[in-house]
Amino acid sequence: MPFRRLSLDLSIHVPSAVAIVLGLICGLIFVGSDFRVGPVRIRWFDIGLLWAAGLCLHRLLTMGLRADLGAMLMAFLSYVLYAVCNAAVQSSSETAFKEAIQFGLFLVFFLMFVHYVNTEQRTRQFLFCFLSVLWILALVNAYHHLSKGDISGWKELGDQKITHSVIFIVMTVMTIASNKTKGRVWWSGLLLLALIFLFLSGERKGWAGVMPALLVVVMLSDRGGLRWRALRQILATVLAGLAVVGLLLAISPYIPYLSKQVTSTVDFVILLFTSDGQSVEETTRSNNGRLFAIELGLRQFAEHPVFGIGLENYSKLVKGLAIDEGLQRGAHNELVRIAAELGSVGLLSYAVVNIVIAARLIELAMSIGRLEPDGRVRLRLGIALFVFGFLINIFLAGGGLNVYFYMLPAALAFSIPRPRKQTKPTSDVDYAPPSRI
Repeated sequence: MPFRRLSLDLSIHVPSAVAIVLGLICGLIFVGSDFRVGPVRIRWFDIGLLWAAGLCLHRLLTMGLRADLGAMLMAFLSYVLYAVCNAAVQSSSETAFKEAIQFGLFLVFFLMFVHYVNTEQRTRQFLFCFLSVLWILALVNAYHHLSKGDISGWKELGDQKITHSVIFIVMTVMTIASNKTKGRVWWSGLLLLALIFLFLSGERKGWAGVMPALLVVVMLSDRGGLRWRALRQILATVLAGLAVVGLLLAISPYIPYLSKQVTSTVDFVILLFTSDGQSVEETTRSNNGRLFAIELGLRQFAEHPVFGIGLENYSKLVKGLAIDEGLQRGAHNELVRIAAELGSVGLLSYAVVNIVIAARLIELAMSIGRLEPDGRVRLRLGIALFVFGFLINIFLAGGGLNVYFYMLPAALAFSIPRPRKQTKPTSDVDYAPPSRI
């Protein structure tokens, strides 16, 4: 029967199709363009996810849910339920509906990822599509600014500037975790280009997130836990990095781009931790916005400590103030935004979600020696993106990217089932099966 044969073929290829689509939309989330349907903002990420969900939602439901997903689902749904109810009571029904749709889409993304990106082949398909889209966006971003004569500070296209950080993390993790990429000239060239793009992008929050994220991955032992025997190499790497930073600081007065980045960063730290300091008029517009947002957000949290002022009400509040237009923007800090809008209840719920993800990553890291090679790659990438995402969310607030930066690491972590208990004693020598990814 032709129809039955066609159905069988489609069922075989659906998992690969889902892995490919998930890889594409994980890159496309950094595209700044979108359109609105009523109060709902529709991105390319959402369109791709809706298509993929429509393709295999029935199959996903019939497969059921793994028992080990329970903690993550309960923590995330508790946070979502509170946020939506908070919006319905303190903001508006439109805000509640919009947030419910966004959280719902990320929940579908999480469930689809853990059920389908769980083999070596689909991991390769996901990573290939993810990196391909990221590189296209990064090259477009670079070309856009270079064609205008902007050698550095590539921020005009919005979220595309973050692709330079994510590319460097993904490629470095793949180099650490996979034997296939090591020693390849073209791969090394791309990695060097990614590092150059990261530097020229001028994205300081990207710089702040990349190094800690990769340092944790480098310290992860293939036997489980932290690789303390590699501490000397790590220390040497850190010292070399500090030497490079020192060199950059020394030459920064002669390079305007470096001088601006260094001066702006120092100004922000001084103004953040001192009350006597220089006038905000003497620092950059970006620093002014961040400092004002932190002060206003913490003030609102102090005045409404339990339930906050309501979801999305920070933006409405700041736009109603008689202040410079440059300051009438978002909270610039996800923790401050949640504290101001959702209060201590929201902060606690958000913390529980992150604790559950971190606990899962730590549990898998302690037993990494019993994971399959593709599971090791996803684990290392999940750890790196979780650390990076948490740090970058300190400088970014109020959008889908904030949810993305903890739901993607969560999906990577929970796509790896808990390994079975080992019956044989492990060797004292680190062992890492070769990965074909």
